[in-house]
Amino acid sequence: MTLATYVQRLLAGCPALAAGPFDIAIDNLDGRPSRYSVDAEPDSQVVKRYLGGDTLRRFAFTLSARSEAVGNEDLAETHARYEAVARWAEAATRARALPVMDVGRVPHTLMAVGGPALYTLADDANTAAYRMRMELTYWQTNTQ
Repeated sequence: MTLATYVQRLLAGCPALAAGPFDIAIDNLDGRPSRYSVDAEPDSQVVKRYLGGDTLRRFAFTLSARSEAVGNEDLAETHARYEAVARWAEAATRARALPVMDVGRVPHTLMAVGGPALYTLADDANTAAYRMRMELTYWQTNTQ
């Protein structure tokens, strides 16, 4: 399973995203509202290499979304949803409740490394696109 697919499935279990008609894609944020996308970031993958060859690795990604942007209440609701995702990720990490990965990979942390940011507002001002940078760190054994 790819890291993006793992994160996609992981986020599908987040109550803040499961509470609505949200669809989570990989590298594909189209114009539909209520759509999320896990977009891989170009980032260094190996954080630390250990003597035996095992590594601590990072998968950096952006959780992007397109949502209704009719007024301030809609925008505030989108911010609140992103903040709930960040709290859920932190709680899952603290509780060591991240699901099992492929053989040779063990999840370590899932966290938001920034808050939600508006990055585009549609010309008709009916939809807005947001993104929040996140990262998954995991242990990978030398056998991979």
